[in-house]
Amino acid sequence: MPDVQIKEDGIVRIDYRAYDRVTLGVVQQAYEKQLAVSRDEQRPVLIFGQSVMSLEQDVADFVAGKEVKSLTKAAAILSKSFVEEQMGNMYLMFNAPPFPTRLFTSESAALRWLTGYVA
Repeated sequence: MPDVQIKEDGIVRIDYRAYDRVTLGVVQQAYEKQLAVSRDEQRPVLIFGQSVMSLEQDVADFVAGKEVKSLTKAAAILSKSFVEEQMGNMYLMFNAPPFPTRLFTSESAALRWLTGYVA
């Protein structure tokens, strides 16, 4: 199961580093944990995705749906390389979830960006 926590800064962390392939079932488990820690409040989310090599299409569809949107103000996704970051951000230009989303290689940069979405 993915690790999901909320820190004192109000940012939810979802850790997918144990997975090289993320399936709909894995994302739904993370969503259920996010729902529990967020207590139905929309919050910024930091996603650790450095080891993920692929996502199933139904994962993208679920993430773009109303359930995830109801809990997510913005999402920062950590990638492992600059090239991956740039390719991911280009992909998001055409397939963006219904909340602000960016890829980063630096956790501190991702957290700085997410801080702007903390209520």
